[in-house]
Amino acid sequence: RHRDPEQVRDTLDEALWPSAIATWEKLPPLEAAAAIIAHWHASGAAESIGAAPGRALAMAWIHRAGLVSGYYFLPGIGFFGHALDYRPDLQARWLGLFLESASRSVDWGLKLHRHLSAIHRRLHEAAPGKRSTSHMAALIDLLVSHPALSADRAAQRLGITSHGVRGLLGPLEKKGLVHELTGRGSFRLYGLPP
Repeated sequence: RHRDPEQVRDTLDEALWPSAIATWEKLPPLEAAAAIIAHWHASGAAESIGAAPGRALAMAWIHRAGLVSGYYFLPGIGFFGHALDYRPDLQARWLGLFLESASRSVDWGLKLHRHLSAIHRRLHEAAPGKRSTSHMAALIDLLVSHPALSADRAAQRLGITSHGVRGLLGPLEKKGLVHELTGRGSFRLYGLPP
């Protein structure tokens, strides 16, 4: 839909009013993140601009406070399966609902981290080519950090040919540690098994 630029600017002015930001700065970071989302909705920004930028602002606030090393805190993840709890309009209950969601987000992130760490360890244990000149360790790191990786992209990152990358991927694929995601003859993407 078409948005009137003047209306968007007015809404942003209200959503990011200096007195609101000053209030957030006095709160603990997670409480401030909840307040940011609530204010984003109350100002009408969620309706006229979208809810996602408000959640992104909350995520950036958590990063700015030093609670996370990057933009990893995704407040929406904790609401998966709890969509009816996403009620920034419930001022009296919102903070509690948000903090419960944050706890579920952290649990999800830790579970994912344990899963990726276990896969990383298994790949290193099962990988052939333990020579010091092998690019296998670096390829494994790329596979774990990228959900879908092409041989060309890996080759660029590793400084070897795509043919060399496919040679490293072959044994991992035969052992079921890596699989081809696209089912295509060309521009194949590789990833970890589900």
